[in-house]
Amino acid sequence: MNHSFAAPMSRRVRASVLATLRLTLSAAVIACVAACSDNGQASSITAPASGSIRSDVSGLTAHAGHMLACVSASSPAGAYTFTAMELTMPRASDIVTSPSVVNHVVGTNECVMLFNRPSAPSQIDGQAWLMLTQSGPAGQTVSISCAPDAPELLSVCIDPVTASANINHGDVVTYSYSPLSKSASAARCALSAGWFSNQGAAAVAAKGLFFATGSTWTAVLNGSLTKNSAYYILARQYIAAQLNVDAGGSPPASVQSALNASADFFSWRALDNTDGVSKSTLTSWANTLESFNTGGVKGWPHCS
Repeated sequence: MNHSFAAPMSRRVRASVLATLRLTLSAAVIACVAACSDNGQASSITAPASGSIRSDVSGLTAHAGHMLACVSASSPAGAYTFTAMELTMPRASDIVTSPSVVNHVVGTNECVMLFNRPSAPSQIDGQAWLMLTQSGPAGQTVSISCAPDAPELLSVCIDPVTASANINHGDVVTYSYSPLSKSASAARCALSAGWFSNQGAAAVAAKGLFFATGSTWTAVLNGSLTKNSAYYILARQYIAAQLNVDAGGSPPASVQSALNASADFFSWRALDNTDGVSKSTLTSWANTLESFNTGGVKGWPHCS
């Protein structure tokens, strides 16, 4: 299956599978995960990022226990960065390689292995669920396809992707990038959080649940109008910035970095929880995103 989205964008999450994932998965898959899960979990191992795996074989299939992120052969040359966050409790042997960079050469299908499960207590193995994020050179759009090699490995194949693997099966997520046309590049612009609170309310509502909070994007954005905490100030600017990027393609690196950091921050927290991150850090991310949303970044003027 294929979906097209503007290229966005990003600490391992030791928490329950995201609420959005629970809504997407079928009851049968949820039951399988519960029945096959291992109680002897321990901390996962993060390996140093490795080089690209190059393959010219069409329809590359993931090996058992592996999750790969690939850049299609037709994508423009450049450096593409992929991250993976394990959403389920990891096993002792799990290896997550994140971030990983593909230095893409046109004409070759290049992949990096983001996840490897080399062993399990038995062949009846529960699935590991991971959230994958990507970022590439500015000014591109991306189409994403997911190729799990077994029916029980369901993917949420939108950006950021949620995919799964176990000792028996794996998944390959392929990103096909295209440069924005000159007219699209010239026409793209940014809209403020205030605009999305009013005229852009439908676009906000279409995003559904805000990470694992159980609240919708709309509720969080509206809540930011009356709550002055660092969490809500950042959420307000993050929502607007992500919607701007969804519509207009990759932003500059500083904005993409702030988006990725914000997504990591929000990914497992309850509403208004800022434990472990300073107010100054959250404010810095929010300021970067607000500047972007209000036309303060070159190449992204404020929409008139």
